[in-house]
Amino acid sequence: MKAKSKIILLVDSINYVHIQEAETAKSVGQPLPRFRRLGLTRRVGLLRDLCTTTLSGCQNIDEYVSKIMSTAHKLRNIGFKVDDEWLGTLLLSGLPEHYKPMILY
Repeated sequence: MKAKSKIILLVDSINYVHIQEAETAKSVGQPLPRFRRLGLTRRVGLLRDLCTTTLSGCQNIDEYVSKIMSTAHKLRNIGFKVDDEWLGTLLLSGLPEHYKPMILY
């Protein structure tokens, strides 16, 4: 039950429909191999989201940071290394121009 729960927590919510009826950890993993071929597409999509997310596209700073961190977490879960320094740089690059003096320090 613990293994099943951990696997389900790692699966993107959009794919939950494919595993919701699974009764064991092994059966949760059965439908997942068909998604491996989509790995590159998913990685590219997540990277695109990560690189194009801006504060102006979010309602507030909390939502912005949460979206960046969530996307980075998803990338890490599929085995893509997301360096903390790079992630911090991306966070700063998505800020509007009036934040520039803060970025310089």
